[in-house]
Amino acid sequence: MFEEGILIKSFVRTVDGLYAACAIRKPAGDGPFPAIVFFHGAPGGRGMEYVIKASENPCTQRFLKEGYVFVQGDWREAFPHPGVPVEGYEYNGIDDAVSIIRYTMNLPYVDPLKVGVWGYSSGGAIVLEAIGRIRVAAAVSGAPASFGILGLKNLPKGSWEDKGILYREIPGEVSDEDIDRDKVISIIDQISCPLFIYHGSDDFLLPMNRWLFQLIEESGKKN
Repeated sequence: MFEEGILIKSFVRTVDGLYAACAIRKPAGDGPFPAIVFFHGAPGGRGMEYVIKASENPCTQRFLKEGYVFVQGDWREAFPHPGVPVEGYEYNGIDDAVSIIRYTMNLPYVDPLKVGVWGYSSGGAIVLEAIGRIRVAAAVSGAPASFGILGLKNLPKGSWEDKGILYREIPGEVSDEDIDRDKVISIIDQISCPLFIYHGSDDFLLPMNRWLFQLIEESGKKN
């Protein structure tokens, strides 16, 4: 039974007027507290019920006990990666993440200089792009679904209902010819905070992410 923290349900207005669901868990007291903003994996657009449930986990409890605010953020669905604008809209899931991070920084009980971000899979890719657009204290990216960041060519079209097809068609080995090197270098160059990336060794995303890790190392940044 999850019993830690005070739950605050928020719908954050994004840059183009759409709203993204956030479940905020805070310790008792007025703060200001450090904060962690977490972004889940694909698909986006899961809504308030999901982010509330997703915030009920041992990691959240640990952060709350250490005196952190924990924000579980949603982002609009896009295919095949969060950097693609949703059909009919100019903006994307990265823009939503930046809005949520900025919203968190402006909360009266949060120390804006002590806000970190964390994401996994597509959420990990969101983190890698968002931290180039807004300055945070630190960032963690878990097994980022980086095919959008890498500009991986010839991705299949479809929807997240067809994600099994998408995953099967991602090449097992990625070469320099398969990626948009200028795009990924541009994203890496904008990173200005400490960054930790973790990854499983038996993950279909690992081959392409080896290229991401290599390009980060070549940039001179220490992740």
